Amino acid sequence: MSQNHNVIRVDLPLFYRDTTLTAREAKVIRLIPRGADRKITMKELASLAGMDTRGVQDIISSAKKKGVPIMSSRKAKDHGYYIAETEAERRNGLVNLKHQANEILAGIDGITNADLDNWEKVTGYSEVVNQ
Repeated sequence: MSQNHNVIRVDLPLFYRDTTLTAREAKVIRLIPRGADRKITMKELASLAGMDTRGVQDIISSAKKKGVPIMSSRKAKDHGYYIAETEAERRNGLVNLKHQANEILAGIDGITNADLDNWEKVTGYSEVVNQ
């Protein structure tokens, strides 16, 4: 798999972005604990906010783009969302986000380079299905 991804990156200083939170964003952010030792699950967050999980995910995504340091952990027994309070918490949270981004880019590479006519043979799909 190629690590040379053709990703367009735009690094605008935060003051050029829309950083104003909406009332709905503030409502959700207020429910997210501060500090990595206090996390809230998506299910709990959606329930407390009175929203579905997709709506909460959209709000978290938007708030991150506006500069709110919302982090998440996907560890089996310690998962959930929190607002980073220290540089160490931010760094740890960014490791998770970067891993997720790399997984998405690897999927993009796989699809981009897929042999549309022979993927079943190349991947061994036909042999596995016919067992």
